[in-house]
Amino acid sequence: DPIVAAAGLTVHYGGQFEAQQQAGRTIAAMGAAVVLAVFLLLAAALGSAKAAVLVLLNLPLALIGGIAAVYAAESPSLWANTRALIGLGGSYVAPVVSIASLVGFITLFGIAVRNGVLLVNRYQQHRADGMDAEAAVRIGSVERLVAILMTALTAAIGLVPLALMAGQPGAEILAPLAVVVLGGLISSTALNLVVVPAAYAWAFARTPATTTPPVPAPAASELS
Repeated sequence: DPIVAAAGLTVHYGGQFEAQQQAGRTIAAMGAAVVLAVFLLLAAALGSAKAAVLVLLNLPLALIGGIAAVYAAESPSLWANTRALIGLGGSYVAPVVSIASLVGFITLFGIAVRNGVLLVNRYQQHRADGMDAEAAVRIGSVERLVAILMTALTAAIGLVPLALMAGQPGAEILAPLAVVVLGGLISSTALNLVVVPAAYAWAFARTPATTTPPVPAPAASELS
């Protein structure tokens, strides 16, 4: 504030604002640590760091829909605010990302990573059976399509009533969370079925398939 600075004073914001800022920093730090831990676990489970990166590719895909949902829900007028954002006149009002919205992003990232695991793990199983990358992607995507769509649709249907309560008394926490998760589910589910298969086929196109040797049957003497 130039007036306060001219008087040789400083402004310190406390109370709820300070608590919200501290909570935002804590969530950001813990979120980064969790993403690193999830990457290490995925790399160990899938047997490939490239496969783990492809699973985590769902995070920015989910972020697209979550940010778009927050923007649409928090804008006083979506059309007028968008025109102001791209410089066509008017006053731009920046959307407010609350702590509930940040918690919604964390929940959304968990759902998005699960969808990625369903796809990439199936691809890896087919690769272990000797398939090339293109065949593994084609067959694995068809096999996992119903599972991914049903899990996303079930979560979305349950969140629609909460998202429609945005702006009503008593919905200050659940409504922003539902808006973020619902928007992110739409973008992550749609893009997950397009971006991840294409990225997997490109990343593993030159990697030879690793055929798992069959387990030998026990001898007759071992069964007796």
